[in-house]
Amino acid sequence: MNLLQSAINALSVFMRSNIHAFERATCEPEKEQERVLKEILRRNEDTVFGRTFGFDSIASVADFQRRVPINDYDALFPYIQRAMAGSKAELTASPIEMFASTSGTTSAVKLIPVTRESICAQKEASDVWTMATLGDYPKIVGRVLTIASRRVEGYTEGGIPFGAISGLMHEKQGVLAKLFYVSKTPMFEIDGPDAKYYVVARAGLENDLTHIHTANPSTVIKICHTIEQNAERLIRDIHDGTISAELPREIAERIATRPNRKRARQLERIASLGVESGGFAPMNYWPNLVLVGCWKGGTQNLFLERFPRYFGNVPVRDIGLLASEGRMTIPLSDNGSSGVLDINHSFFEFVPEQEIDNPNPEVLTASQIREGERYFIIMTNTAGLYRYNISDLVEVTGRHNQTPEVAFLNKGSHISSIVGEKLTEHQVVNAYGRSKTPDMPDRFILYPHQHDGEVRYVLLTDFNVGQEFLDRFEGELRHGNVEYDSKVKTGRMKPVVVKQIAREKLEKLGMKNPGSAQCKFVYLKPQPDFYQD
Repeated sequence: MNLLQSAINALSVFMRSNIHAFERATCEPEKEQERVLKEILRRNEDTVFGRTFGFDSIASVADFQRRVPINDYDALFPYIQRAMAGSKAELTASPIEMFASTSGTTSAVKLIPVTRESICAQKEASDVWTMATLGDYPKIVGRVLTIASRRVEGYTEGGIPFGAISGLMHEKQGVLAKLFYVSKTPMFEIDGPDAKYYVVARAGLENDLTHIHTANPSTVIKICHTIEQNAERLIRDIHDGTISAELPREIAERIATRPNRKRARQLERIASLGVESGGFAPMNYWPNLVLVGCWKGGTQNLFLERFPRYFGNVPVRDIGLLASEGRMTIPLSDNGSSGVLDINHSFFEFVPEQEIDNPNPEVLTASQIREGERYFIIMTNTAGLYRYNISDLVEVTGRHNQTPEVAFLNKGSHISSIVGEKLTEHQVVNAYGRSKTPDMPDRFILYPHQHDGEVRYVLLTDFNVGQEFLDRFEGELRHGNVEYDSKVKTGRMKPVVVKQIAREKLEKLGMKNPGSAQCKFVYLKPQPDFYQD
């Protein structure tokens, strides 16, 4: 047995212990959730937040629910702002390792605290996913292609880094795990989207992949499209050991490669067969590809329906409902997008869908939610988010042992997220208000549209707006939402277009609860192709 195989076996033993702990916990979810909550409270009782809400005297889940209100980012921001400036023990006793940047509801960016405990929680839950997948697909061990965002985008006033949680988790992988990744951290630091995707596609093409793993299926499609458009150039680079993309010298030196003429000749033969058959399939380049891991819930089917063209019958497994705030589910099969609640690391509560706008909603624990019902998730994690409304709507699809399995449906009713942009109605209205001229009407509807793999938003209006306004509006959307800006920069989202309709039709489409005291106009419709001619 060689040294690498010995190391793999040792790692498997360690990861197996995590899945065994998870399986035991799923048999008694109520007991496990109470343990997790009490551990979080005891660890953080001497923080500013913990003293404010009396963590030291909370003895039960009911106590916790009575003492601590349901929070959103704005409610926790005063604590986060002081932590950003360097104040200690605001929300957590543990130091904040970094802030994960993501789109805010009322501001361009949210900075979510990340601690050593929350990093460990993410890794342990990922181990459970990996071991379950290995059990179903033993041949998945091999070369893995992934893509992440830049880990460090800047530093707060107190000198704490902020950036993408995906970049952090990639960097925190163990030395052994990194041996299997063909995409390296410096690749994620490339600013230009075309150059970044080219370099990642080149790394994937040079290797006989067994697994592709990234959150968003639109990213997988983008990589495949890059290969499709640049196959000849990519093969030439692999043959010569070059990278014909515009890169900063420092990054180019860190990802320098050697000529690989054998693989290039292989790829040339495969490419010529593709040309003869009139088609293109990355699967031909990766005959040993076992599985693609990515999101499958919500609106992702818009992209998943294109996978057979690129991958044939290669199975796709959801990687779980996870965000900058933490992981919520662990899928254990390829069926749909359902995953078992990650009850080992966070405490979860659930508000029924119809109750979410109620000032005093009904709140249920994991043991109380019912199959077939829809709920918004309220999360308490190990990084200082307490009773945090993450705005994710899920449906209970079954149970694993005694623990619920849930599937992601969509972001809250006032949020649209097709490729992860998390665009909010508040941001849309603000962008429109800052862009419009005095003669323009106040009523409009924005909705996502997908056609032939391209995703963009359509502005539905009864007014003949010009390109100058659309450019301003697009710029304001990008300025107000970092996730939307990133998706446009990387080509996964196209600029907004306009569609003009009659005023009466616009009013009818946008009005919610007409004729009642709760009547209001809805400016953002998250359903893809909400309006059909």
